[in-house]
Amino acid sequence: MKNISIIFALLIILISSNVRTAPGNAVILVYPFQNTGDTKYSWVSAGMTDSVISDLNRLKNITVITESDRKKAVMEIELGMTGLISEKTITGVGELIGATTIFTGSYLVVDNTIRVNAKIINVSTGTLEKSIKIDGAMDDIFCVQDKIIGTLMDESKQLNKTGTITFGDEEKNIIADKHKPALTAYEYYSKGLEIIDTNPKEALKYFKKAGKKDSEYFDAFEHAGFVCGVHLNEYEEALEYFNKAEEILKNKNKIKSEDYVKLLISYADTAAGRGMKYQDQALKYLDRAKEIMTVMGLTETQLYAKVLKNYGDTYLLTRGAFKKALEYYLQSQEILLKLGLTNTMEYGSLMLNMGSAYGYGDDHKSAVEHWDYERRLLIKYNMKESIPYADVAVNMGSSYVILDEAEKGFLLQKEAKSIFEKMKMEETNQYAGVLYNMGLNRRSLWMRKKDKKALSESCGYYRQAMELLNRNKYEGSMIFLIEMQLKQCE
Repeated sequence: MKNISIIFALLIILISSNVRTAPGNAVILVYPFQNTGDTKYSWVSAGMTDSVISDLNRLKNITVITESDRKKAVMEIELGMTGLISEKTITGVGELIGATTIFTGSYLVVDNTIRVNAKIINVSTGTLEKSIKIDGAMDDIFCVQDKIIGTLMDESKQLNKTGTITFGDEEKNIIADKHKPALTAYEYYSKGLEIIDTNPKEALKYFKKAGKKDSEYFDAFEHAGFVCGVHLNEYEEALEYFNKAEEILKNKNKIKSEDYVKLLISYADTAAGRGMKYQDQALKYLDRAKEIMTVMGLTETQLYAKVLKNYGDTYLLTRGAFKKALEYYLQSQEILLKLGLTNTMEYGSLMLNMGSAYGYGDDHKSAVEHWDYERRLLIKYNMKESIPYADVAVNMGSSYVILDEAEKGFLLQKEAKSIFEKMKMEETNQYAGVLYNMGLNRRSLWMRKKDKKALSESCGYYRQAMELLNRNKYEGSMIFLIEMQLKQCE
């Protein structure tokens, strides 16, 4: 749901995870297919990778590495699949994220023809086990993608010695029975996926274009809502897209599905992000998600652990009920530990929010320990310039103030501010939270040393934060906290 900075403010950072995970399954990482031709077809990589992940998630007896952890793996390894593959690097990545197999490859588009070279890599040995060439037409790209999945799964079934992978007629029908959007809509959607992390505003434009081209495109509407509600704080617009996505699922009688659970989580994220008065609404969405997963028998999965974490996030974000939040966090942690997923982005996010809960309970030493786990994980994955790292930095910075290490904390908060600015996220509630934390840091310096410059800086940060929250029509508790501080600036 959200990485929350709650020691002094409420920062909202969402890392989604929409896949099943069960013990004993084959664990597959889908590494982006590399474009070896004209750069104008670079969008095919994002679309094809997304489609392969989505299709795999619909199959039983396999586990697919989440999208967020896949991206971390991509940052960790730049394999260059057209050259030699480092066995040491591949094995290290597999051990790091728990994958047993990597599906990857390359593609070349010439005119209306696409050739895909799909590969299966055994993580435990670091060897390339199979390479398959698949040809097709760009205007029939969904047929090509079905062939990629079918061929990779058939070959994996033959290679799998434990017998856990099944891929027969039933599984093939599951893959075939999916919405195939108009090609132009698919291109827009894929272009949005390419830049969703680096330019969410532009990504939203592409998702909206995709929805206009194909009114039944669930993924386009769900992603548009996600970007509006989580990245851009455009809550009402987010609900419009989520409602459209929900209507699509209802019309297809897919209410009891993981797609619907994913949508309910997005609904809950958006509701909780609006502030305290929307907390009950967020919890109702999570209740429905939990009920569906219980009926589907998915209570020992990574996705269920995420739902539990989201309960904790909601309580912590909107009421500061840190004890209640910790109850849910510990339940979520228990599942992730059983699944051996302690090196994943989702686990790091959980540790971050557990740290926030401890901080809210004034146990700042434990808070810093939990945050530092996430910080080290992000550094390991070369993500020191990312929003998740910024959130860790501002949290740790806040607790360092309490631990009488304000200057150390301020350096971390300045890092966070710089990252938000580089990501062009200066108009978000998250950025306001960073400013507020920096204001508190400078105020603590003034209280200790009576530094008038620090007091002036503190009031400046408070005013910037308040102006931004008012522009965003934010209604959460951070408004009240800033108002209290501004009274002391008069």
